[in-house]
Amino acid sequence: MNLDEITKVLKEIFNEPLINENPRHIVFWYDTEGEFIEDIDNINIQNVKTLKLTRNNYFKTRYILEKEDTTSNILIYANMPKPSPREDWLLDVLKYSIEFSTDKTTVTMRDLNIKDKSLTPIIKNYSKFFNNKERYSAFKKLDIDNYTEENIHITVLSVLCKLSVLDFEEVTKVLLRGFLNKDKKHLENIKKFGDIDAFWELCSKYYGYNLEEKSIGKLMILLAITDLDEKIDKQLPKNYTEYISDKKSNCSIFINHFMSDREDSDTYKKLADKVQHVIKLEEVVSKLNEEDFIKCDTFRYFDEVTIKNIVDVLISGADEFDKYEEIINKRKSLNWYPDYKNYYDALEQAINLFRLKDNIDYIKEKSPYEMIEAYYNNGENSYYLIDKAYRKFYVAYDKIQDKDILHELMQSIEQVYTNWYLDELSVKWSSTVDYNLKTEWNIPGIISQKAFYSNYIEPHNLSKERVFVIISDAFRYDCAKEFSDILNTEAKGSATIDVLQGVLPSCTKLGMASLLPNKNITLDEKNNVYVDNISSEGTSNRDKILKSKNSNSLAITYKDLEYLSSSEFKKVFTGKKIIYIYHNVIDARGDNASTEREVFEACEEAFIELKQLVNNLVNRLNAVNIYITSDHGFLYRRGSIKTTEKINYKSDDKYSRRYAISDKYSKQDGTLTFSMDYILSNKGEKFVTVPRGEVRFAKQGAGSHYVHGGIMPQEIVIPVVKFKGNKKSANIEESYVEVEMSTISKKITTPRFTINFFQKDMVEDKKQPIMLKARFEDEVGNVISNEISIIADNKSPNAEERVFKERFALKSSIRYDKNSKYYLVMLEDNNEINTEYKKYEFIIDIAIQDDFEF
Repeated sequence: MNLDEITKVLKEIFNEPLINENPRHIVFWYDTEGEFIEDIDNINIQNVKTLKLTRNNYFKTRYILEKEDTTSNILIYANMPKPSPREDWLLDVLKYSIEFSTDKTTVTMRDLNIKDKSLTPIIKNYSKFFNNKERYSAFKKLDIDNYTEENIHITVLSVLCKLSVLDFEEVTKVLLRGFLNKDKKHLENIKKFGDIDAFWELCSKYYGYNLEEKSIGKLMILLAITDLDEKIDKQLPKNYTEYISDKKSNCSIFINHFMSDREDSDTYKKLADKVQHVIKLEEVVSKLNEEDFIKCDTFRYFDEVTIKNIVDVLISGADEFDKYEEIINKRKSLNWYPDYKNYYDALEQAINLFRLKDNIDYIKEKSPYEMIEAYYNNGENSYYLIDKAYRKFYVAYDKIQDKDILHELMQSIEQVYTNWYLDELSVKWSSTVDYNLKTEWNIPGIISQKAFYSNYIEPHNLSKERVFVIISDAFRYDCAKEFSDILNTEAKGSATIDVLQGVLPSCTKLGMASLLPNKNITLDEKNNVYVDNISSEGTSNRDKILKSKNSNSLAITYKDLEYLSSSEFKKVFTGKKIIYIYHNVIDARGDNASTEREVFEACEEAFIELKQLVNNLVNRLNAVNIYITSDHGFLYRRGSIKTTEKINYKSDDKYSRRYAISDKYSKQDGTLTFSMDYILSNKGEKFVTVPRGEVRFAKQGAGSHYVHGGIMPQEIVIPVVKFKGNKKSANIEESYVEVEMSTISKKITTPRFTINFFQKDMVEDKKQPIMLKARFEDEVGNVISNEISIIADNKSPNAEERVFKERFALKSSIRYDKNSKYYLVMLEDNNEINTEYKKYEFIIDIAIQDDFEF
């Protein structure tokens, strides 16, 4: 310390309030090395007298203090070592005075405002640590309120681990991260500038790590195995015993925080994978029942085993579908679920498909109208749900990198979808159409696609209301129904869905034409389509056809609107009353041999784009009347198309895989032929031939998995989603289901306990699912428990089924005061910030608190 610093510190000492009725400050300064003997006369402090103490003037000094001047503040300077108590003639004065020192430990303690002299050895032990401005400054910034030996140790460790908070849990994470990455710099810094023994003593206190070998790797093993022992419902093998800590709560809470921390979860997973391998976990799990580890998520192996077990039982034909769904639902709130979400999604869709097969049993042959009704309007057993489950299965399956575990299940899915559903539906649907309709493509009771404009759009035209029509190419019924549900949940307005009988052939050029206003639809010699003598090919021609009916009409593509600003978007539609917007994602992907495998993924993309389009129409234009429909549906199978599933079509006419148009009636084996008089004005001139069922016409080249043009329900049941926009409706952000704590008692008397939560609303219409986190905190916001996830997505109308029972554990290293306040805090769980959702005050009154492991 230089003279200015010393003067500053001395002034601060003399300016401190007097205590114990002392009339003045007396400060002893033993300058052992005599470093300031020449400077002492230059130290001038107002209202302070300086006395120079030597080995020969003790009596004089005492006389001055006790007789000559009993009121002045006195600085006693001695350029000699401090005498022993037996030889110190001023010992009694020293006891009620202040001792000033220029040694680094004393200066450090004074600067940090550490007044507890018992901590001097700790500070001295860290002299190397404090002998660095950067470390010293970082230590001060952590701003310890109450200096204790433990707090000092943890603060030093936090600084050496480059942390901005004082937290031993975070210190442990940093060292574990370093162990994983083979980066020893923080550990080496602790050994060099800190106290590695203090670290291991804290590990013993907090985590019960008392192994003879002090190893970061083995610390991770102990933490993980202790957490495993806490969560698993069976006794672990004897060779695990030494790694089971008696601080179970703290270990489990650490693992819970480690795995759920967004920044550290990846580190945890990699470490857990290493531990899983080292401890040969598969040998332990092989001896357990699924119920023993249903909510255990310490290691990924539990998810892998769960998935494999469900796959095996589904392949075997077991039908306890509710049980398997319950298992999956319990895994959803656990640590590894995001890593295996696509597996679980695929399993859920497989369960849906197999359950539908069991419920439907066999497809009944009825009238064409009744079979169409069974396809889309048969409640939980509607046939379209089979198409949806098959589609959603592959949406998930295609995202999985390692497909081996689901390969046999995928083959079972193909067997059910193709050999049971499509084959049975094909035979019975074709038979009823052939028997009842003969050569007339007209199903009584269902509006024809040709009448779309007159039935849905013309009433708005007559009442001069603005109306929007979105035509999404190949947007078949199961997709439209799912999208209708999305709109009801996530958009400002309400949606319902109707069906039309699609045109035949179920192809783009005829389907698009039939949706326009039309008096006469004709085909020329090349089978080009004309509506009222205007070609219906392309957006510009369709715009002309619309304007011929109403000059304030517009035909435009989604691509033309996709990137417009709000003002540009509004400008496009200014003065327009009837607007057709053409969207093409599904057919563009499916009707291409190189991308047809991606058609189900394209359906998911269509949902996103269409929802954005609907939101833009409502939010930017206050749109009220919106219709979403399609030109045709499609058939798609992932499995191979066998030669026996193709038929040769003998004709000089051009034909596609699912239809042929000819100028004369011709019926061949395995086909159905219909007159096109049902739609064309040039009567008796055109006929359409389609394969029976879902077989294809044999053609050269790739691309036979995705097809349309025929008469299967998937191709000709045309959806019409009617959406009524309401910009003033409740904000979507405010329409989540509500969750509340339902446990009556708010007093905790044991270190482990269960809290009940209740989802007040079922998920439906505008009530969306919500993801929450829940944990216990003290009055200042310190987390004192594990953190659990709540996924409130229950659709049951039965309130009892919407109760969540969650297990909590309190940290065992904390002394809980029954007179203090503690809180159950529920947080909204999202990727940006955890916003407080609800908060409940609790009392914690635990009789025995030493370890909670009594």
